[in-house]
Amino acid sequence: MKLASHIIQFLLAAVIVVLLGGLAGWYYFIQRQINETQVSDAARGGEALSFGGGAGSTYKNASDVSTENTPGAGVSPGKPSPRLWHVTKTPVAGFGFAASSTSLYFAEVSSGNILEADPSVSAVTRLTNTLMPKVYEAHFAPDGAVVMRFEADDVVQSFAGTLASTTQAIDSTSTPQSLVGLYLPQNISDVAVGPAHTLYYVLPELSGGSALVRSDWRGASQKRLLTSALVGWDLYPLRDGGLVIAQRPADAVAGYAYSVSASGALSPLGNLPGLMILPREGGARLFSTGNTLELYAKISPDASSVRLPVRTSADKCVWARGDDLVAYCGVPRTATGEGFLAERAKGAA
Repeated sequence: MKLASHIIQFLLAAVIVVLLGGLAGWYYFIQRQINETQVSDAARGGEALSFGGGAGSTYKNASDVSTENTPGAGVSPGKPSPRLWHVTKTPVAGFGFAASSTSLYFAEVSSGNILEADPSVSAVTRLTNTLMPKVYEAHFAPDGAVVMRFEADDVVQSFAGTLASTTQAIDSTSTPQSLVGLYLPQNISDVAVGPAHTLYYVLPELSGGSALVRSDWRGASQKRLLTSALVGWDLYPLRDGGLVIAQRPADAVAGYAYSVSASGALSPLGNLPGLMILPREGGARLFSTGNTLELYAKISPDASSVRLPVRTSADKCVWARGDDLVAYCGVPRTATGEGFLAERAKGAA
């Protein structure tokens, strides 16, 4: 009798353990799904995607947005946009201006969809329907071709794509097209789009250091311009076909910038702690230091440097179109203080 009682107790205990194990496994499974959903929501800024129309979620978000700096000036579809137009509320991986119009191309982080914003009629049109989730970096050519970068299985992938049809007229009734292209070499640390669909990118070397490579849009016609023992290069292609490279800035660390010739020869452009640079064809450039956030300008290679009254970093500036040396800069409202570059690199500033 006692043996039967012990067996029953043992079976009941076993059943309880199995039930608890099953509940724990189910909880882990549900929690994992919740975490994945939250990561996905965070990647697209918490906005639900809309596939009911041809424009996609960004058009839905932009259709009823008013600009913060022009009170009461809402967006009226079919009419020119306000001077300050809040195009989208969803996170954007990158943007670029069209060469032959005032349109703007941009890529959504959540879906990788390419969209076009036309300020002349306050319209946003989705151009592609190729899903590429969690795109965190996008570089555009003037015709809308794009290099999109993302991480998959601890590998940095770079995809160079173009629209399936480059002759289709784009308007609000157009059907989104496929984004066709191919993958570039893995683990590219930086990529830039030059004129005539030229690509520049930095590849890690197996023995250490990095290599600067130039190729066409399909990764063919590769030419290794230079090999360096250093890593962390930023690339600045110029409209005249020139190229400037600079070390990524760090606080109190000497930064170097060089002009790169077609053969790979280097010409030094600057050496300052925390150097940041914004070059322009013809030799003009803006540059700044990270420690004191001082902005300087040179209008030609032989001209003297002039300190500007604006306190900002050169990477927060952009050259205006045309031949005049005009630049627009974003300026911090408060002093940045020491360690600004490190804090910004970590996302803390």
